[in-house]
Amino acid sequence: MANASDDLALLDALIQVAEGPSTVEVGGTLSISGLLISGRLVSRATWVKGVLRDLGEALGPDAADAIRAGWSEKVGRDLSDRPREESRPAAEWFHLRQAGIFPGASSHSSVSESKVKWWCGRRASVESFFLGLLEE
Repeated sequence: MANASDDLALLDALIQVAEGPSTVEVGGTLSISGLLISGRLVSRATWVKGVLRDLGEALGPDAADAIRAGWSEKVGRDLSDRPREESRPAAEWFHLRQAGIFPGASSHSSVSESKVKWWCGRRASVESFFLGLLEE
């Protein structure tokens, strides 16, 4: 008999594919603390590049460079470096592009529907998921 952790192993496998050498993006919707988060699963490297690009457009290149330098110093390596395949642990975090955030039917949250370009979440917080995106 399968259990929830077996089923969430599929999500772990999809995260690993996104973090691999391919540029595959899988659409998915996740339930986290009563909210539904729907977006395209991307690699951390894609997420970092996108966030820094958007910060550069919004704040200017000097500010984006300063943020990148401080962020790199904090994590102890260049942000664009990918961990070697053999040293890559199970994903603790995952990254979405063009994410929609929707209150769930049983949510007691005051959050209204919103869209964000980039979203980062903790894998351990995912309660359930399905393949496919929610439409507006």
